[in-house]
Amino acid sequence: MKAQEFIETYQTQFSQYCPCIVTAEGEVIECASGHTEALQKLFEKLYPGETVPKEVMPMQYLIVQTGAAVVDFENQVYSGKLTDGQKEALRILADAGMIEIHLADIHGKY
Repeated sequence: MKAQEFIETYQTQFSQYCPCIVTAEGEVIECASGHTEALQKLFEKLYPGETVPKEVMPMQYLIVQTGAAVVDFENQVYSGKLTDGQKEALRILADAGMIEIHLADIHGKY
């Protein structure tokens, strides 16, 4: 869903806690069951039939492979470069008070 729709749907449910991921296209996906599970579902959609190698840290691998940004109230973790769609979605979430912008680039750490 778009960032504004996410805000309208979840703003009253999240107080200093905003569990979601932002896809490379700028779509915001709520993560009720955790960031890793949401990333896994996105990975399976993008790469049908592929699996996460057992010897890697799943969340970091999934961030790199999907290009998604992992978001909570205090931090936003991504790899390499945010897309314009991601930047816009994060700005909208921040303007609504759902997150504080603290970007963390894990590129090169995985």
